[in-house]
Parts: sequence; C-alpha cells; structure tokens
Amino acid sequence: MTAFARASLQVQQQSLDLAQESLRNTRARVDIGTTPPIDIVEAEAEVATRQEAVIVAQASIETAEDALR
Repeated sequence: MTAFARASLQVQQQSLDLAQESLRNTRARVDIGTTPPIDIVEAEAEVATRQEAVIVAQASIETAEDALR
C-alpha cells in the first residue's frame, strides 16, 4: 500500500506542476491580450484542486505508514 501511495503522490505532484505551468501560460496570454482574464481564475482553481490532491496523497502515505507500525 505504501508503494502505491508514494506512486500516487508522485503522479499528483506532476499533475500540480503541469497545472502551475498552465497557469503561468494563461497569465502570459492574458498579459498580451489573447485570453480573457477569467481564464486566470479557472487556472488558479485548477492549481488549487491539484494542491488538494497532493495533500490528500501525502496524508494517504502517512496513514499507510501508521498502519504498518
């Protein structure tokens, strides 16, 4: 279970990294005027969702480690 939890954390972290990259790209597009500002809010919400998933994955690892003890 711990190996699965660690793999899940890695996947969630990669997903967060991609969402943060998307947010940076969206901000750049808004700055040059090719994207409406509301898209920043949507990208920020996606980053927050991915951050939550990372936190849940970290908690899952801690729970699995506690169960092993």
